Amino acid sequence: MGVGIKMFYDTGSSISTSAQGNFKLKKMPNGSPYWSIGRIVDGTKSAQGYYENEVYFGSWVYDPAIYQPTTWDRAQFYTGMQGSGDISTKNGTVVYDVRGISNYVNGAGTQTDSFLIGSLSANFTTSVLNGGISNASGNKQIAFVNVKIDKASGSYGTAGGGLVIGVQGTTQYNGVTAGHFYGDQAQILAGYATFAGNADLNTAYGGASGSAKFE
Repeated sequence: MGVGIKMFYDTGSSISTSAQGNFKLKKMPNGSPYWSIGRIVDGTKSAQGYYENEVYFGSWVYDPAIYQPTTWDRAQFYTGMQGSGDISTKNGTVVYDVRGISNYVNGAGTQTDSFLIGSLSANFTTSVLNGGISNASGNKQIAFVNVKIDKASGSYGTAGGGLVIGVQGTTQYNGVTAGHFYGDQAQILAGYATFAGNADLNTAYGGASGSAKFE
């Protein structure tokens, strides 16, 4: 996990998102790029300020008023400690409380549009992930349909099968997703979903189950 991401989160300003979770906004000294970051933690906290497991996910955006090109540029990311690795022996279903960030920064996107909430259900017996997330206004929705879980690598994604469908307003877009499980019991997941037809739907997300929590 990049130390820089933890630094950005720890020194960032909290974003008030009501039920959406305690996200942080961090911007570079010259105002760009901006980072909006969520964190999921699990286990005990060390004297150095680290939990046994920390997972970060978010959106990176820079301002065209400062840098070229002359349009908003953005990327979604996730990173974490203690990837689950081989979970071939894991069976049953785990439901994750999920939060997502699409493109919220100062001047690009709003909290209503850009923070998503929902749940994902991972069936480790049949190796598929299903569920969905949406924003508060309901005009951004992302559905995960039988996304394939690769238990040998502790990862999942549409590259192995399944669908991700995004809806903005009344228009539907096909997308892709990829992500990983974290923790010895796969109690955390994180990933991103991207849509070639509509970058405003591109979203990084994280999910917590069991003892894991958003912080």
